[in-house]
Amino acid sequence: MASLFLLPPPHMKVIVRVRPMLPTESKKSPATCVEIAAASPSNHESQIQIDEQVFDVDRVYDDRLNQRDFFVKEFSHVIPSVFDGTNVTVFACGTPSAGKTYTMEGASKNPGVTARAMQKLFQYGQQQVADFRVEMVLVEVCQSKVIDCLVSKNHQEELSVRNAPNGRVLVDGVVRKHIRSYTEFHTAYDRACKQRRKGASAFYARSSRSHLVVQLRINSRGFDGSVHESQFDLIDLAGHDDICPSVQESASMMLDLQPLAGNAISRLLTDSVAHSDMAVMVCAISPARVVVKETLQMLQYAAKKKHAVSPVPVVVNMQAVELTPKAKPAATPTLETTTPWSKRRRVVLKSANKIVPPMKKLKLQGSTTGAPVVVVPRPIRLKPFAGSRVVPGRAFLSQPIETASIKHLLTMAVDFEKRGKGRAAVALYKHAHGLLPQANEKLAARIRALEENASPLTSPTAGSSPRPMHAHVQHILEADILDTLNHGSPEALLELSGIGEKKAAKILKGRDHVVYTSVRDLAKVGMGEKQVIRFQHLNITSRLTPL
Repeated sequence: MASLFLLPPPHMKVIVRVRPMLPTESKKSPATCVEIAAASPSNHESQIQIDEQVFDVDRVYDDRLNQRDFFVKEFSHVIPSVFDGTNVTVFACGTPSAGKTYTMEGASKNPGVTARAMQKLFQYGQQQVADFRVEMVLVEVCQSKVIDCLVSKNHQEELSVRNAPNGRVLVDGVVRKHIRSYTEFHTAYDRACKQRRKGASAFYARSSRSHLVVQLRINSRGFDGSVHESQFDLIDLAGHDDICPSVQESASMMLDLQPLAGNAISRLLTDSVAHSDMAVMVCAISPARVVVKETLQMLQYAAKKKHAVSPVPVVVNMQAVELTPKAKPAATPTLETTTPWSKRRRVVLKSANKIVPPMKKLKLQGSTTGAPVVVVPRPIRLKPFAGSRVVPGRAFLSQPIETASIKHLLTMAVDFEKRGKGRAAVALYKHAHGLLPQANEKLAARIRALEENASPLTSPTAGSSPRPMHAHVQHILEADILDTLNHGSPEALLELSGIGEKKAAKILKGRDHVVYTSVRDLAKVGMGEKQVIRFQHLNITSRLTPL
């Protein structure tokens, strides 16, 4: 099974949550198959043991941890980073009835991660940022059919999933709703959860049989004037036996960014994780021995390291190999072969009388000569899809993406334009336009329209500037601040972070004998050195960070 050797991406945190035993499980077998080893001071990772197999993950929690503490420990710190422009993906996976939906959705009096995250998001936004806007997409995916949960049930239609030219995966015709409060979110989310497809599993009468995807787009403006946009995805996957065409292929593709054609949830999930800066996988498992096989399979996809796999090359004598007589022998497997886990044969070594699980779909050679073949397990890396931030063979390593910097420049320019700072807006628009791979007529027209009403700042144009982008934008921001200090209205002065009414009055009064040629000239109106440094950080440095 190839996915056994694929490690989770470096920016993904793997958390295992073990739920309590259910009465139906206890009746069949009261024994548990799970043992948890806490992280040591020298190693922050935790270990979980299922029978004889040990797995390394980032965190393991048993059934003693309640919903509130689980959220506080793992997700409360994520919310502030969302307002700083960090893209975050949180998804829960596991076998049917393992506790995924309880973790993400929770109960009416004991909400899960999704509801608590939204509560914290609105609370933080109302207290810690100047302005913010939340837009939500809420879809249910059942057997590769995508349904919009924000549309009334009478008007729900099956939606299609497609690849956009920029490589992102989009749902055609989906409603993106502006959410103004937690109450508004909860109303829509609660309705979707009640309508969600449920079905009986082996141990639970109402197990989720569909995937629920919450996509949030957050635009925010800080008190320092910095503007950020981020995406926050919260995904509750159905039991992994429902991810078609097979769990093994889906897990393999999920971890190596190769979306499956025709599989909506795999495409949406891979796209979300690929374009996130932070991803958290919550692997929900049952401690019951009656589902130990399914639990092992789930952890094999999620764990960072499978101790049971030996790195020592395995020597296989081709004359001593025979296939177990379950079915007619198939053609020689190759790396291109796709075979479900349930149909893969086991190799029997007669000489050692041991069963070796097939760790790879390998092309065996030398069968005619009988010479031993040395099989060295090594990770299989699939080719990343177009537009992803992936180096082949090194999944999920972020690459410098100039488009993100261009987007930030345009966002700053729009903010300056809205505040009536046309000259700074023109300078930023020009610099962004100069970085585009090809001319954008709409942006060029906007620049021309603004130039008719605004004289240029004393800043070099993007085309002639020998400076790197960071220094060039810093020059534009400094020029705008100096222009405001020398000629700005009282209202414009008060818009600068760190300038209050008293400081603004001093600046206005001192214009007769003070000409500001540097931000450090603020010392002439009584600002201390630390205050000047803080002023520079709030109005310049913080805006340069995303570039």
